[in-house]
Amino acid sequence: MATKLPPCFTSLLHHTTYPSISPLRPAISASGKTIIISGGGTGIGPSIATSFARASASAIGIFGRSEPSLIASAAAIRLAAPPDTIVAYAVADQVDAGATNAAFETLARELGRVDVFVANAAYLPTPAPAATRDPGQ
Repeated sequence: MATKLPPCFTSLLHHTTYPSISPLRPAISASGKTIIISGGGTGIGPSIATSFARASASAIGIFGRSEPSLIASAAAIRLAAPPDTIVAYAVADQVDAGATNAAFETLARELGRVDVFVANAAYLPTPAPAATRDPGQ
């Protein structure tokens, strides 16, 4: 049985970067910036992080639930990054607000001022609009 694709809101789908959104473009460069990404060990998180690495971010921090995934992701980021890029990770489960805050604070302390935070991990036990959702859930 064929897989049905969701509706497309653009006339063209891209599966890789293209010149106008290339992380190497100076106008959108992350050069000298410190980046922290939640969910950096799995899914699209490692690709987000390696794109920032190729864009010359000076420091990249990732956090997520699985330390083995974070270790592998950090290694891939280091391969894509300039040699002086600082790469760090912290283990935290997004459903534990205390652990998530501690991971962010640990990475921020280790890496310095955070310029960009990518909220790539989330947990919603029941579907609801984010704008009206209780942040304590």
